[in-house]
Formats: sequence, C-alpha cells, structure tokens
Amino acid sequence: AQGHEATLILEGSATQLARTFHEQPDHPFAGLYRKVRDAGLIGGICKACAHKMESLEAALNQGLKPLDELMGHPSIRQYMEAGYTVLTF
Repeated sequence: AQGHEATLILEGSATQLARTFHEQPDHPFAGLYRKVRDAGLIGGICKACAHKMESLEAALNQGLKPLDELMGHPSIRQYMEAGYTVLTF
C-alpha cells in the first residue's frame, strides 16, 4: 500500500493456520487467509515449525515456500538486509 512492500512469514504455532484454514474453509478467518495467500503476500513458512505443527504438507500443497536457512528456521536477517522493517505478532 502506498508504495510499500510487505511480506508475511508464518512461524511458530501460526504455521498450523495454513492447515487449519485449508481444511476448514468456513472458518471465520479462512477467507481472509486465502485472499492474502492468493495475493502472494505470504513469503514463506518456517519449515521446522510447520513440521512440528503437522502442517508442512498442507503448506507445500498450497504452494507456500518452506524457509529453512537457519537449521530449519527462516533467517529474518535477509529481510532486514533487504530494507524490510520486521514486525512480530
């Protein structure tokens, strides 16, 4: 928006949402998730966390990129070096 670029990285227990919203299309937030995913705003999903939360297969089937640069976890440093401001929720 307004010339800013954004990307979402699913990490921790949030990785389970990729499976939940896929399996439960009537979930109150599933439509918003699909809209964000289909717009290409999800930059990737933590591979280690998605594996632990049993959502890796669902994430891969949806075309989400597994991020595993740091022993199975994503490297946030690469985003910082690219000029992103990192926000954690």
